Amino acid sequence: MKTVDEVSKGKNKKGVKKGNLDSLKATGKFLLIFLRYTFLIAILVLLASHEAANPKIGKTDIEFYNAEFSRNMHAVFNSDISEEIRLVKQFYLQRQFLPAWTVNFDVTSSYNELEELIGSAWFYGLLPSEYYYYQLLECRQTLENSDTDATRMEARICLEQTSTKAAIKFMSHLSMGIGLNDSSAVTASLLNSLPITLNFHLNQNSLREGILTLQPENKQYKRLQSALEKYMYKAFRDTIVYNTEELRNNDSLISSRLIMQGFLDESFRMDSAARMAALRNFQRAHNLELTGKLDKATCNMLQLGTKDRFFKIALNLDRIRKDRLSSTHHILVNVPEFQLYYYTHEGKESNFCVIVGKKNSPTPLLQSQVEYIVANPFWTVPMSIARNELLPRIKCDSLYLKKHGFSVVDRYSKPVDDSSIDWNQVNADEFDYWFKQTNSNNALGDIKFIFPNEYSVYLHDTQSKKLFGRRERTFSHGCIRVQNPEKLAQLIMEDDESDNRKLDIRQIIRKKERKEIKMEEPLPIYIRYYTCSADSTGNIYYHPDIYSMDFKAIHKLFG
Repeated sequence: MKTVDEVSKGKNKKGVKKGNLDSLKATGKFLLIFLRYTFLIAILVLLASHEAANPKIGKTDIEFYNAEFSRNMHAVFNSDISEEIRLVKQFYLQRQFLPAWTVNFDVTSSYNELEELIGSAWFYGLLPSEYYYYQLLECRQTLENSDTDATRMEARICLEQTSTKAAIKFMSHLSMGIGLNDSSAVTASLLNSLPITLNFHLNQNSLREGILTLQPENKQYKRLQSALEKYMYKAFRDTIVYNTEELRNNDSLISSRLIMQGFLDESFRMDSAARMAALRNFQRAHNLELTGKLDKATCNMLQLGTKDRFFKIALNLDRIRKDRLSSTHHILVNVPEFQLYYYTHEGKESNFCVIVGKKNSPTPLLQSQVEYIVANPFWTVPMSIARNELLPRIKCDSLYLKKHGFSVVDRYSKPVDDSSIDWNQVNADEFDYWFKQTNSNNALGDIKFIFPNEYSVYLHDTQSKKLFGRRERTFSHGCIRVQNPEKLAQLIMEDDESDNRKLDIRQIIRKKERKEIKMEEPLPIYIRYYTCSADSTGNIYYHPDIYSMDFKAIHKLFG
């Protein structure tokens, strides 16, 4: 019999032999796997050296052509030094000349996103063709259909360069407007930041969202852009223009045009009462008399097709982009709308009817800051009004000055006895006196708002309050007359970070004492020209082009 030690030694010897065998098997398996993967990698490298051997290589996320791509891009930049290419070069410099929109010979998801965004440029009042949309489609098609590395690389370089140009141009127009002739440091800084911004959003996979955040933040823009997007589903379908007689004598045509423009439901096409109500809504949206009938003015507006309306909306979106309005505390006067909007620090909105300049003495478009409010102001008559309007009246009526509370001063503001002047001998071209109106019935009313500007215009009250009932209010010499100016002044004073909050403007006016109320923080004021706007529910309103500015502006922007 074997002893316990002998049995134990036998087991150990057997166990050692078994362990060696397992070790050999594991090593063999490892070598087999290693050789298999080495072979596969070698095959991939060989195939990658010539894409035509396997077109599917272009679908991989592994980039095989960085060096060749960089050489070709350098050649493009060395042959073109335009401003547009300068920004494109900045873009690729920031990414060490790595491709942005393609991997090998296939487009990326970011490119697809860009192509879709530019294709929908209509929604933002822009034209896809301005951003190389059709060239992009052609480059992509060439890239997909080429059958040699050389032609594919050429198409790839074209697509990369065109995509970047398109993105930067689209970003520029979306944020600053089309064809901005502004050489300011702010504009230059914004332009130079676009390649950085584009690279950032590409790296963050947030291209569409990032580009769209470049749009203005103020309410006027957001409402109009949102309304345009809602409206564009029918864009360019309604391009037929009917003449006046065709419309007036055909109720079906009238209904069709109202249905197309969203003012009448299809189910009420033959309902005359519904058609009249729709016409009234159409007139309200176009600042026309609410007659419910197809008068001449309504007929002229109803003739406009959707294409014409698109360009009017696009023009005004571009105007707002260029204006760079504050998103919160400011005053906006929209001249064609005859409205003033006041926005608090919190963005709350109040609106006031205004009277603006006549066509031959238009209200100037400007940007300034309201520095102070004057209660119970006196009126120093502008020289143009004194020479052209008051002087002829004085010559016809020797008591005109006395009747209307005017005093006369010289160029040094020293009082002059008007009875000592032979008014009939005064020549308008050589007239060198100034008229002041200090009584409570002067042309400025009870209050005026002063903001520095080269045109000597301001906001003020008026004695002719009945004019606010008129639909088109072009009656002033350039200044802006405000309805309920006391309410506007009180809102401004309550928002001012000073003791002005404690003042009651109505009590001050009742005392009949002239008082200047200085703003602790000057209030931005924008006097602008927007011929269409939108409300928060997406309704678009068209305002009269009172100074005939739209036609030339549309052709300048869109040809």
